[in-house]
Amino acid sequence: MRSIVSVYGPPYPFFHGFFKEFLLDKEIVMAISQELLDILACPKCKGDIYLNDTKDGLVCDHCKLCYEIRDDIPIMLIDEAKPLED
Repeated sequence: MRSIVSVYGPPYPFFHGFFKEFLLDKEIVMAISQELLDILACPKCKGDIYLNDTKDGLVCDHCKLCYEIRDDIPIMLIDEAKPLED
């Protein structure tokens, strides 16, 4: 018998509606620890970075780039960084 929740996540037909409604009602907050922020540096200039106001990206003021955070993982690739608007 197949378990309800496998290593690949919940079975689609059974839980999909529940999780969709649950996520719509909740605010999703990214969790980047201060310890990780202290270690990370901008991959382009090696300067300091900080968490933006919406907590969905890491900002380098020197390069004027924002590195997106996806699933609590900072994407520290220069090619995928988004330029900041002036």
